[in-house]
Amino acid sequence: DMMPTNLQTLQTFGDRLAEYTERHRVPVLILFSCTYVYKQAFSIPGSVLLNLVAGVLFDLWVAFPLCCLLSAIGASGAYWQSYFLGKEVIEHWMPKKLATMQLKLQNQKMGLLSYLIFIRLFPFTPNWFINMASPIVGVPFLPFAISVFVGLMPYNFVTTQAGDIIHELRSTRDIFSPTTVAKLLICSLVFLSIPMIKRFVVPLVVKEERLDKSK
Repeated sequence: DMMPTNLQTLQTFGDRLAEYTERHRVPVLILFSCTYVYKQAFSIPGSVLLNLVAGVLFDLWVAFPLCCLLSAIGASGAYWQSYFLGKEVIEHWMPKKLATMQLKLQNQKMGLLSYLIFIRLFPFTPNWFINMASPIVGVPFLPFAISVFVGLMPYNFVTTQAGDIIHELRSTRDIFSPTTVAKLLICSLVFLSIPMIKRFVVPLVVKEERLDKSK
Protein backbone atom coordinates (compact mmCIF):
# COMPACT_ATOMS: atom_id res chain seq x y z
CA ASP A 1 0.00 0.00 0.00
CA MET A 2 1.77 3.13 -1.24
CA MET A 3 -0.75 5.65 0.04
CA PRO A 4 -0.15 7.01 3.59
CA THR A 5 -3.03 6.39 5.98
CA ASN A 6 -2.22 9.09 8.55
CA LEU A 7 -0.47 12.44 8.86
CA GLN A 8 2.59 11.07 10.68
CA THR A 9 3.30 8.52 7.94
CA LEU A 10 2.91 11.20 5.28
CA GLN A 11 5.34 13.50 7.13
CA THR A 12 7.89 10.68 7.50
CA PHE A 13 7.78 9.39 3.94
CA GLY A 14 6.57 12.49 2.07
CA ASP A 15 9.95 13.30 0.54
CA ARG A 16 10.48 9.71 -0.61
CA LEU A 17 7.00 9.59 -2.11
CA ALA A 18 7.65 12.84 -3.97
CA GLU A 19 10.92 11.44 -5.36
CA TYR A 20 9.18 8.22 -6.39
CA THR A 21 6.45 10.23 -8.12
CA GLU A 22 9.06 12.10 -10.15
CA ARG A 23 10.28 8.77 -11.56
CA HIS A 24 6.89 7.07 -11.92
CA ARG A 25 4.42 9.90 -12.41
CA VAL A 26 1.77 8.08 -14.47
CA PRO A 27 1.42 4.94 -12.24
CA VAL A 28 1.29 7.13 -9.11
CA LEU A 29 -1.30 9.40 -10.72
CA ILE A 30 -3.46 6.40 -11.64
CA LEU A 31 -3.14 4.83 -8.17
CA PHE A 32 -3.90 8.13 -6.43
CA SER A 33 -6.91 8.83 -8.67
CA CYS A 34 -8.40 5.36 -8.17
CA THR A 35 -7.95 5.59 -4.38
CA TYR A 36 -9.52 9.06 -4.27
CA VAL A 37 -12.55 8.15 -6.39
CA TYR A 38 -13.09 4.90 -4.45
CA LYS A 39 -13.09 6.71 -1.10
CA GLN A 40 -15.41 9.45 -2.33
CA ALA A 41 -17.80 7.07 -4.05
CA PHE A 42 -18.22 4.92 -0.94
CA SER A 43 -18.21 7.89 1.49
CA ILE A 44 -15.07 6.73 3.30
CA PRO A 45 -13.54 9.50 5.48
CA GLY A 46 -10.09 10.78 4.57
CA SER A 47 -10.42 13.50 1.93
CA VAL A 48 -8.23 15.89 3.97
CA LEU A 49 -5.35 13.41 4.04
CA LEU A 50 -5.69 12.58 0.33
CA ASN A 51 -5.62 16.28 -0.55
CA LEU A 52 -2.48 16.65 1.56
CA VAL A 53 -0.97 13.68 -0.29
CA ALA A 54 -1.80 15.38 -3.59
CA GLY A 55 -0.06 18.54 -2.38
CA VAL A 56 3.05 16.52 -1.50
CA LEU A 57 3.17 14.42 -4.68
CA PHE A 58 2.26 17.03 -7.29
CA ASP A 59 2.74 20.74 -7.93
CA LEU A 60 -0.17 22.87 -6.75
CA TRP A 61 -1.25 23.66 -10.32
CA VAL A 62 -1.72 19.89 -10.81
CA ALA A 63 -2.90 18.87 -7.32
CA PHE A 64 -5.64 21.49 -6.96
CA PRO A 65 -7.59 20.90 -10.23
CA LEU A 66 -6.97 17.15 -9.91
CA CYS A 67 -8.64 17.03 -6.49
CA CYS A 68 -11.53 19.17 -7.75
CA LEU A 69 -12.07 16.76 -10.65
CA LEU A 70 -11.71 13.61 -8.54
CA SER A 71 -14.08 15.02 -5.90
CA ALA A 72 -16.71 15.50 -8.58
CA ILE A 73 -16.15 12.04 -10.09
CA GLY A 74 -16.22 10.32 -6.68
CA ALA A 75 -19.33 12.19 -5.55
CA SER A 76 -20.96 11.27 -8.86
CA GLY A 77 -20.27 7.63 -8.05
CA ALA A 78 -22.09 8.04 -4.73
CA TYR A 79 -24.95 9.82 -6.55
CA TRP A 80 -25.49 6.94 -8.99
CA GLN A 81 -25.13 4.29 -6.29
CA SER A 82 -27.92 6.00 -4.39
CA TYR A 83 -29.99 6.47 -7.56
CA PHE A 84 -29.95 2.75 -8.40
CA LEU A 85 -29.50 1.07 -5.01
CA GLY A 86 -29.80 3.42 -2.04
CA LYS A 87 -33.28 4.94 -2.08
CA GLU A 88 -34.92 2.43 0.28
CA VAL A 89 -31.95 2.50 2.68
CA ILE A 90 -31.79 6.30 2.93
CA GLU A 91 -35.57 6.64 3.24
CA HIS A 92 -35.65 3.99 5.98
CA TRP A 93 -32.73 5.17 8.12
CA MET A 94 -32.73 8.95 7.56
CA PRO A 95 -36.28 10.04 6.73
CA LYS A 96 -36.11 13.28 8.76
CA LYS A 97 -32.85 14.45 7.16
CA LEU A 98 -34.21 13.60 3.75
CA ALA A 99 -37.43 15.51 4.38
CA THR A 100 -35.47 18.52 5.65
CA MET A 101 -33.30 18.62 2.54
CA GLN A 102 -36.35 18.27 0.31
CA LEU A 103 -38.05 21.18 2.08
CA LYS A 104 -34.97 23.39 1.83
CA LEU A 105 -34.70 22.68 -1.90
CA GLN A 106 -38.34 23.59 -2.41
CA ASN A 107 -38.04 26.83 -0.40
CA GLN A 108 -34.70 28.10 -1.75
CA LYS A 109 -34.93 31.24 -3.88
CA MET A 110 -31.42 31.55 -5.34
CA GLY A 111 -31.77 28.94 -8.10
CA LEU A 112 -30.96 25.22 -7.87
CA LEU A 113 -27.31 25.36 -8.96
CA SER A 114 -26.52 28.35 -6.76
CA TYR A 115 -28.12 26.66 -3.78
CA LEU A 116 -26.23 23.40 -4.37
CA ILE A 117 -22.96 25.34 -4.54
CA PHE A 118 -23.93 27.23 -1.38
CA ILE A 119 -24.43 24.06 0.68
CA ARG A 120 -21.02 22.81 -0.48
CA LEU A 121 -19.32 26.09 0.41
CA PHE A 122 -20.97 26.16 3.84
CA PRO A 123 -21.25 22.45 4.72
CA PHE A 124 -23.83 22.46 7.52
CA THR A 125 -25.00 19.16 6.01
CA PRO A 126 -22.33 16.44 5.53
CA ASN A 127 -21.17 16.07 1.94
CA TRP A 128 -21.72 12.30 1.98
CA PHE A 129 -25.39 12.82 2.82
CA ILE A 130 -25.83 15.45 0.08
CA ASN A 131 -24.27 12.99 -2.39
CA MET A 132 -26.59 10.16 -1.38
CA ALA A 133 -29.76 12.21 -0.92
CA SER A 134 -29.57 14.33 -4.08
CA PRO A 135 -30.97 11.79 -6.56
CA ILE A 136 -33.72 10.84 -4.11
CA VAL A 137 -34.96 14.43 -3.70
CA GLY A 138 -34.88 15.03 -7.45
CA VAL A 139 -31.62 16.91 -8.00
CA PRO A 140 -30.57 16.41 -11.67
CA PHE A 141 -27.10 14.98 -12.21
CA LEU A 142 -25.51 17.83 -14.18
CA PRO A 143 -26.09 20.63 -11.62
CA PHE A 144 -25.12 18.17 -8.89
CA ALA A 145 -21.74 17.40 -10.50
CA ILE A 146 -21.03 21.07 -11.27
CA SER A 147 -21.86 22.07 -7.70
CA VAL A 148 -19.37 19.54 -6.30
CA PHE A 149 -16.59 20.71 -8.64
CA VAL A 150 -17.17 24.41 -7.94
CA GLY A 151 -18.40 24.29 -4.36
CA LEU A 152 -15.42 22.32 -3.02
CA MET A 153 -12.82 24.50 -4.76
CA PRO A 154 -11.92 26.62 -1.69
CA TYR A 155 -11.61 23.51 0.53
CA ASN A 156 -9.53 21.65 -2.07
CA PHE A 157 -7.26 24.63 -2.62
CA VAL A 158 -6.50 25.12 1.07
CA THR A 159 -5.87 21.44 1.77
CA THR A 160 -3.71 20.76 -1.30
CA GLN A 161 -1.72 23.92 -0.65
CA ALA A 162 -1.07 22.66 2.89
CA GLY A 163 0.90 19.78 1.37
CA ASP A 164 3.74 22.25 0.82
CA ILE A 165 4.06 22.80 4.60
CA ILE A 166 3.38 19.21 5.63
CA HIS A 167 6.36 19.04 8.00
CA GLU A 168 5.07 22.01 10.01
CA LEU A 169 1.70 20.42 10.80
CA ARG A 170 1.09 18.73 14.15
CA SER A 171 -2.34 17.44 13.13
CA THR A 172 -4.87 17.92 10.34
CA ARG A 173 -6.58 20.48 12.59
CA ASP A 174 -3.62 22.82 12.03
CA ILE A 175 -4.70 23.17 8.40
CA PHE A 176 -7.82 25.01 9.50
CA SER A 177 -6.25 27.80 11.55
CA PRO A 178 -8.25 31.02 12.10
CA THR A 179 -6.43 32.59 9.14
CA THR A 180 -7.21 29.62 6.91
CA VAL A 181 -10.86 29.57 7.96
CA ALA A 182 -11.08 33.30 7.16
CA LYS A 183 -9.64 32.61 3.68
CA LEU A 184 -12.16 29.82 3.14
CA LEU A 185 -15.02 32.13 4.11
CA ILE A 186 -13.78 34.89 1.79
CA CYS A 187 -13.41 32.43 -1.11
CA SER A 188 -16.86 31.03 -0.38
CA LEU A 189 -18.45 34.47 -0.33
CA VAL A 190 -16.77 35.35 -3.63
CA PHE A 191 -18.08 32.18 -5.28
CA LEU A 192 -21.52 32.77 -3.82
CA SER A 193 -21.64 36.41 -4.91
CA ILE A 194 -21.30 35.54 -8.61
CA PRO A 195 -24.75 33.94 -9.07
CA MET A 196 -26.30 36.48 -6.69
CA ILE A 197 -24.95 39.35 -8.81
CA LYS A 198 -26.28 37.66 -11.94
CA ARG A 199 -29.71 37.14 -10.37
CA PHE A 200 -30.26 40.48 -8.62
CA VAL A 201 -27.78 43.15 -9.74
CA VAL A 202 -27.78 42.55 -13.50
CA PRO A 203 -31.60 42.86 -13.83
CA LEU A 204 -31.48 46.16 -11.91
CA VAL A 205 -28.77 47.52 -14.23
CA VAL A 206 -30.74 46.45 -17.31
CA LYS A 207 -33.88 48.06 -15.87
CA GLU A 208 -32.04 51.34 -15.25
CA GLU A 209 -30.68 51.36 -18.81
CA ARG A 210 -34.18 50.81 -20.21
CA LEU A 211 -35.52 53.70 -18.10
CA ASP A 212 -32.73 55.99 -19.33
CA LYS A 213 -33.50 55.10 -22.96
CA SER A 214 -37.21 55.73 -22.49
CA LYS A 215 -36.62 59.29 -21.23
